[in-house]
Amino acid sequence: DDFRNGPLNLQNIEINTDKINKTHLVSSPYIMHYGIISNLKITLPPLSELSTQSIEISVSGVQILLKPNKKFSENFK
Repeated sequence: DDFRNGPLNLQNIEINTDKINKTHLVSSPYIMHYGIISNLKITLPPLSELSTQSIEISVSGVQILLKPNKKFSENFK
């Protein structure tokens, strides 16, 4: 898609669970096993107004599956 022809709509975006787990959940009691964003919509103003107008981003249909982090529980044995 092209921003010049209206909003950019991205659908069914898979979340990089490996990256999330390694960077944010490594010491968490839970790790992410699955994640998807059903719809991501980005709307830019005309380029001539980009410095003064807002960029709109909307996200809908976020599904995340977290499961217990076995490595975390091993710390308490």
